[in-house]
This record gives sequence, C-alpha cells and structure tokens, in this order.
Amino acid sequence: MSPNETAPRASPLLTLGDVAGRLKKTERWMKDFLRAHPCGRKAGRTRLFTEQDFRQLELAVTENGASLADDPSNDDAYERVYVVGFGSYIKIRTSKTARGRRIRNLQTSIPEKLVTYAHLEGGRELEEVLHRKFRMYRLLGEWFSKCGDVSEWIDAGCPVTRFRTARGFRYETRPRS
Repeated sequence: MSPNETAPRASPLLTLGDVAGRLKKTERWMKDFLRAHPCGRKAGRTRLFTEQDFRQLELAVTENGASLADDPSNDDAYERVYVVGFGSYIKIRTSKTARGRRIRNLQTSIPEKLVTYAHLEGGRELEEVLHRKFRMYRLLGEWFSKCGDVSEWIDAGCPVTRFRTARGFRYETRPRS
C-alpha cells in the first residue's frame, strides 16, 4: 500500500445504548429483547454491534417487537402494584418493570415458590393506600401477614376501584355491591 492510500475503515462498533437509541427503545427493553434474540458480540460485560448486526436486530424488532404494553419506554403509564406471597407472608409493592421480571428477581431470595395474587393498575399512590389500609398486619417494610383483612381481600381477588375526585383519585379496596 502506498503512503497516499488509506486503509479501508472497519465499520464502527455500536454499543447497546447506541442501538437502543436508534431503535427508539430503552436499554432495559433491548437487554430483555436480546435474551430471546441474541445478536452482537460480547466484549467483557459490554455488548457491541456492527452495522450488519444492527440491520438484523432492526428487522427482528419489527417482526417480533413487543406491544406498547410491554415497552417500558413509557414506564409511568405502566406502573403496577403487584401482590405476591408465600405461606403466611404477602408483599405489596410497585414495579415499573415488565410484568413478572421483578417477581422472578424476588423469587431468587425466597425459600418457597411465590404465588402472584394480583397485578393492579396503579402506582405509588395505590401502593400507599394499600399499605395504610393493612398497616396493622405489616411485618416489615412491604411484607404483611396473610390474615384478617389482608386474607379476605386476597380471597376476594384483590379488588380495587378507582374514583376520580376533585383532589385527584380515591381508591376503594372492597368489592362494590
């Protein structure tokens, strides 16, 4: 090669953040998607993509992409309160993650199989209402004893009704008669 010639450039490598930005997805969504549709190359803990990898990934996302409900790019709209438990213990917690991911993560630290009682539409406000309502059954943090009103509420299917008021919303945790 003569001194005036330049070597052909290797195509630039893209990071997960670059790919997520170009596909208009969050990095968390991309990580979940890549578990089911492996692509790119690992360099330590970093995943790198070529332009060809990006084109394959772009095609896979358009063919197999998740619906808006599974797309956490708008997390606030999909914030949920989950009610899970095992034995005589119940956890009431808010999660913005895809439905079930947080529960799978929680399961790794629990000695028994977790039972999912409900995923309720709502956020921190609903979680606070439930925590106040069941405060006399609180064990520690978000954990409650499954007895009394908590047990009755779970047996009734964890009903929650949301009412619009002049000050915002009000929640009722009893079935309407």
